[in-house]
Amino acid sequence: MLTKMQAPLQWAIARILVAAHLQLIRPATAMTTEHEPPDPQALQETQQQANPPRPPNFFDRRPGRILLYSSMSLFGLFLAIAFVFYVKFTPKIDERLGSGPFSGTVNIYSAPRSVGVGDTLTPDEIVARLRRAGYSTARGNTVGWYNVRPRAVEIFPGRDAYLGGEPAVLEFEGGKISRIVSLGDHTERKVVDLEPQLIANLSGQREKRRLVHFSDIPPSLVHAVISAEDKHFFRHSGFDMSRILKAAYIDLREGKKQQGARR
Repeated sequence: MLTKMQAPLQWAIARILVAAHLQLIRPATAMTTEHEPPDPQALQETQQQANPPRPPNFFDRRPGRILLYSSMSLFGLFLAIAFVFYVKFTPKIDERLGSGPFSGTVNIYSAPRSVGVGDTLTPDEIVARLRRAGYSTARGNTVGWYNVRPRAVEIFPGRDAYLGGEPAVLEFEGGKISRIVSLGDHTERKVVDLEPQLIANLSGQREKRRLVHFSDIPPSLVHAVISAEDKHFFRHSGFDMSRILKAAYIDLREGKKQQGARR
């Protein structure tokens, strides 16, 4: 009877000992796992799975690099050619512009007119006569320039002035010239000679030139020139890229020069 009761008791004791043994083993295993260093390869694979690699950029591939370097080389070549042309033609352009619009021409003038103190003249009449003689308000004008002051007009002959006179100021009072003062030595004058008026200007191309303000040009002439030369003249700043590209396309399509100026 005792033997039969001892068998289950022994089995129960054995199960308790096994369970206690397992409880002791699990913490040790966990501590061992926590202190083990992570596997680099496993960590890299985990990162790759979390952040998949992006496809390479176009310019990172060989065709992209070839295109990029070729474009940079062509742009550098364009800058070099533009610099050569700039250095070559800038002095010539400055010389042509500095010589004025009447360079290389023959001018035909009227007789010079002398004005004196007491003459019945107004500032507007003096300015109109100076403008017809080629004067303007620009100080770089080689013929001469003038400056309008309240009830006075300053006259400065240029290096291409017909008389080559000295600068002077004409003062007005009551519709007459009240005083003439030389701007060279600041002494009064009784009489001053005005530049003779330009009657005609003849060039080798049989052109007649005369300086005028834009407001003096008839609108019909302005519209006619714009219609023939550049219909978008007042819509751009002097560089119409769309029209240039269109002209280049037409020239390439026709295989010869069809657009632009011809010589």
